[in-house]
Amino acid sequence: MGDREEIPVPATGQRHLVLEPLGTLRHRDFRLLWMGTLALSSTNVFQFFAIGLLIQEHFPRVLGPSFPVLLILGVVGFIRGAGMVIFTLLGGVLADRYDRRNLALITQGVSVILIGLFSLLLALGSIQLWQVLLLVFATSAGTSFGLPARQALLPQLVERREVPSAVALFTAAVQSSITYSSFLAGWSLGTLGIAATFALSGVGNAILFLALMFMRHRGAGAADSRQPGMLLQVREGFRYGRRNHTVLGILIVVFTLSAVGLSTVANLTPNWMFSVMDVSPTTWGLLATMWGVGSLVAAYGILAYLRQSRLSGRVFLGASLFFSVMLIVWGLNRSVLGLGVVQFTMGGSYSVVLIIGAAIIQTQVPDEIRGRVMSVFNLGQALSMINGITVGGFAQGVGITTAWPLLGIVLTVAVIAGAIALPRLRQGTTTGPP
Repeated sequence: MGDREEIPVPATGQRHLVLEPLGTLRHRDFRLLWMGTLALSSTNVFQFFAIGLLIQEHFPRVLGPSFPVLLILGVVGFIRGAGMVIFTLLGGVLADRYDRRNLALITQGVSVILIGLFSLLLALGSIQLWQVLLLVFATSAGTSFGLPARQALLPQLVERREVPSAVALFTAAVQSSITYSSFLAGWSLGTLGIAATFALSGVGNAILFLALMFMRHRGAGAADSRQPGMLLQVREGFRYGRRNHTVLGILIVVFTLSAVGLSTVANLTPNWMFSVMDVSPTTWGLLATMWGVGSLVAAYGILAYLRQSRLSGRVFLGASLFFSVMLIVWGLNRSVLGLGVVQFTMGGSYSVVLIIGAAIIQTQVPDEIRGRVMSVFNLGQALSMINGITVGGFAQGVGITTAWPLLGIVLTVAVIAGAIALPRLRQGTTTGPP
């Protein structure tokens, strides 16, 4: 495959079952992309912690105790999600038109600059709420714009039979980094403060920028002067999803989980940790680490499973239902130990959902439209942010301890209804390496 450089791999009989799928890392450019992605995901959580504490404690102290913390946490999520939606879709179109590696490289450079600007404003201590909203939108846009390009590169960097393993490793890099980055972010927040914690998030962006620079592969899209306009190409991505019933089912379930379940966790956790559980930033980091540990166990468990079996729609739906039930348990729990267990199981089940969903889509969608379809798939995370304004407003009105389990019940009912209404999804599969 072009100028891809490979490291020799031992014969099948000499490899351990669990480690064999890691053989995709023998491809030099995939290895660089994977390591850069791991570095990025290892420091992105620092932004979430810094902004969460800024809203939870800084602005109520500056603007008064009547400051609507839960609602503003939701508004911040909405702003972040809006940037993700707009620029993920645009990035998906451009990933199918132009050199995917160069597109990702440019966006990472912009992200490093934006993070530096935000860190400077925080360090000066004069940051205002409107500046937070503006810069959250900008950093979200910068992060999201290059994601479809990086994802669409994966099948070009490995053999076709290795695509499911590559997707699993890529997702594992994003999800499992929480095992240590959350603890480090909590420690940094309690020790170094908000400004330094946010600035540290730029380290991962810089490492990914360097990794992309050293890649030899040129991931050209299908650039053609006769191509239709970008808006029409965005519609083509949605249109393909509607025509393929398996892909449509995956998108519906992921969007539902994200808009209700992940939105609750992503937007309301800062208030839950400090107001309901009354824990320190370091303890918050330790609890969030359990989410990453669950993701790590699930992701590499799937890597082993890929060797012998198929990833099926039934497993995808089962993990979705388990995630939904655990959201209810979270809302009823008041034990720090119990919350750690809940975060472990939720992180694992959500990782399974993402890996299986992405792997099935990557193996079914043609290369010329893969960037756009994956950009639609990525909208799940954006929806979790956008719906934060609804989730935050609901929690502000009825109270977070009432809103949380109710949202879990709504999500569980929705997933069960989806499993019944989507028989084609239950039949969807992706085959692991022979």
